[in-house]
Amino acid sequence: MERQHCVAYTIPGVNGSVEPGKRFLNFLWYTNEDEISMENIMIDATDGRRHRYTVPAGHVKPEVWSARVEDARRLCLPPPWLEVIAKIDQPFIQVISEYYSPRAVFEDGRVLLVGDALSLFRPHTGLSGSQAAFHSMQIVDYINGKLTIEEWEKEVLGYSYIHWLQSVYFSTDLTCGGKEDL
Repeated sequence: MERQHCVAYTIPGVNGSVEPGKRFLNFLWYTNEDEISMENIMIDATDGRRHRYTVPAGHVKPEVWSARVEDARRLCLPPPWLEVIAKIDQPFIQVISEYYSPRAVFEDGRVLLVGDALSLFRPHTGLSGSQAAFHSMQIVDYINGKLTIEEWEKEVLGYSYIHWLQSVYFSTDLTCGGKEDL
């Protein structure tokens, strides 16, 4: 349970409301898991099949989530985090990893990879949003003729590659010789 962190932020509630009391709280708890743990964590509580990337809300095994709640208490997380974790009644689990595509343009410019389709970063939530915003701004410049398709691809690949490398670096355990993995 080393090298983990929590992130919380508000998101619009029903009908897009952002008013206090009507908006939702998005809470994420990132942990690093070994292969043995993943085999148990990713098993669906309803049908017993192993999911590859996401165990949907309502399908996480109760004993898996109970163990997480106990971990949170043992780790002495701040009381607001503990309160949020204890109130989650239908958690979902998503595997977060990193990926980088060496190309962003396909089919003679008719297909463009952007956002998470182009590259995945950790921490997923914050950096993915920034990447999508950057790609969107670059698409506007391409559509308005400020960039050629080749320049557009160079810009988005450069941005994505440097942040993908950063993601790999920050998620590598440098205390165990992980630096050579870069």
